[in-house]
Amino acid sequence: MQRFFFHIIASDLGLLPDTDGVMLNDLEAAHVRAVRIMFATMAAASEVMEDCQGWKLKVADLTGRSVLTLLYPSYLGASIKRGHPD
Repeated sequence: MQRFFFHIIASDLGLLPDTDGVMLNDLEAAHVRAVRIMFATMAAASEVMEDCQGWKLKVADLTGRSVLTLLYPSYLGASIKRGHPD
């Protein structure tokens, strides 16, 4: 088991650090957790019409070394910003 940290880098908010981390078996488990975090934050952002385009989720190990980076898609799209979803 090793500790992984899941830092969100939001283009409009800056770094949202994970100061606690979580113990996981391996990098594959960290990737699964990162994807879950990404979808959860996208769902929360959509409630306030926040577009996550340009956001990143950086997974780091206990030394602070980046071991994985996920890029958030632009999931809201231009049509929702204009007031009518696709």
